[in-house]
Amino acid sequence: MSFNSITLALLPTGWTAAKLGAAEQLAVYYKNRTGRYTITHYSGSIVCFLPLQNITTTHTQLIEAAAAVDLSNLLPADADPSLLAG
Repeated sequence: MSFNSITLALLPTGWTAAKLGAAEQLAVYYKNRTGRYTITHYSGSIVCFLPLQNITTTHTQLIEAAAAVDLSNLLPADADPSLLAG
C-alpha cells in the first residue's frame, strides 16, 4: 500500500483572522480561481471512498434494497424523463 504526500496550506484561525483574510482570498479566487475558496473550509478537497463491502457485511442486501426502489416515486410528476434515464 502506498500513499501520496500532500501539502496543505495552513490558514490563520479565529473569527478575526478569517474576516481579515476573506476579502483578500475572495479577490484571489475571482482573479485566478485559486486559493482558499476553491476548497471546503475545514476538510479540503481530500475524499476517500471505501468499497461498501469494507464497511458492512450486509452490502449485498443494501444494494438489492437500493435497486428495488422505484425512483419515479421520488421525483415530481413533471420531472424531465431524462432524470430517470440517468
